[in-house]
Amino acid sequence: MTTGSAKQAERSWQSRRRGLRTHVPSIEIEIAGERHACTDWSLGGCRIVHYEGDLRPGDRISVSMYLRIGRAHDGLSVEAEILRYEPDEENGLAMRFDGVDGNTMTEFCRAVEVELREEEVSKQG
Repeated sequence: MTTGSAKQAERSWQSRRRGLRTHVPSIEIEIAGERHACTDWSLGGCRIVHYEGDLRPGDRISVSMYLRIGRAHDGLSVEAEILRYEPDEENGLAMRFDGVDGNTMTEFCRAVEVELREEEVSKQG
């Protein structure tokens, strides 16, 4: 594949994404009890690397999403569809989230904030 066709292929994938992606690994996805930092993610989906499981394109799964804030908190349960498995790209696994939007993410972040605040109050009191 030439450099030009590789760039065209990447633009094609980007045009099918439901949202702009961030490359800041600020969330983790838990699959079958194992957490993976997302290499890129958006409200529409994410990609992880170094995946060693059996999931392949077309599989539908429930995952838990966590904020990478250095403290334990409850996760957000998310339904997802596996879009790509890329063994030649660091065993990358790309998935699309169902039903995650800005309101869902905002509510999740607020719930985590409340949970952590309550934890701090209970430690002090």
